[in-house]
This record gives sequence, structure tokens and C-alpha cells, in this order.
Amino acid sequence: MLIGYSGLLQTDGYVGYTSWLNKKSHATEKASIIHAACWAHADRNFKEVPGNPTAEDVVKLIAKLYRIESKLRDNLDLDRAAYRQEHSVPVMEVIKSILETARFRQLPKSSFGKAIHYTLERAQALPRTRQTRNLQQPR
Repeated sequence: MLIGYSGLLQTDGYVGYTSWLNKKSHATEKASIIHAACWAHADRNFKEVPGNPTAEDVVKLIAKLYRIESKLRDNLDLDRAAYRQEHSVPVMEVIKSILETARFRQLPKSSFGKAIHYTLERAQALPRTRQTRNLQQPR
């Protein structure tokens, strides 16, 4: 699938990508690939949690990340990496903190528990969209 590929790989939530990358036989490829996950799937998972104020707060924070990206799209002169570091990284740190606290208060199989697990499982790959100069999030 990705044999011989080197560079940035932005993926959706399809488990095939991560399971392929995590196989020991693909260690060489994994070392040369920067995996970036998409916030749209994390956002959707939290939107599917009915009546949970914490999930609603996370949705609002993810929306803030999208507003930051929108500003970058509208202002091509901005240094993407520096702007994201200043504006997006603190928001992502708040999201991660909220989820790390909330995960122990949720049943793992509940819709909120699954949303938390999905997002925290991709905690390293999600910020990469904010750390990479040219990568954009879908609207």
C-alpha cells in the first residue's frame, strides 16, 4: 500500500492506515512517513454524543481550530507554522486535557467514551495538521 512512500500522509479514521503502519514488517516505511490525522472525524464523533456538555465544549473547541484554519486560508501572507503554534496548539492542549480527564468518567463503549478513545488514540497524528506548514484541514 505505502511501500516506498516517504513524506506526509494525511488520513481519515480508516483503521487500515494505522494497522498497516504499526506492523513490524513496515517499520522502515513508518519511519519515513509523517502521519497526520483529520479533525473532521474526531469532530463528528463528538457531535454524535447527545446532551453531553463536555462533548459540546470539545465541538466548540474544534470549531475554533477550524476558524483558525479559515483565517490562514484568507491570509496567505501569514506564516502558517508560527500562526498555528501560537493559536492552534493551545486549543489542542485544552482539548487533550479535557479528554484525558473525562475518559475516566465515561464508559468506554458509550458514544462519548468512543469519541474520547478515537481522539486520544490519534493524539500524536492530529496536531501534525497544525504543525505542518502547507497542510490544510478540509472545511
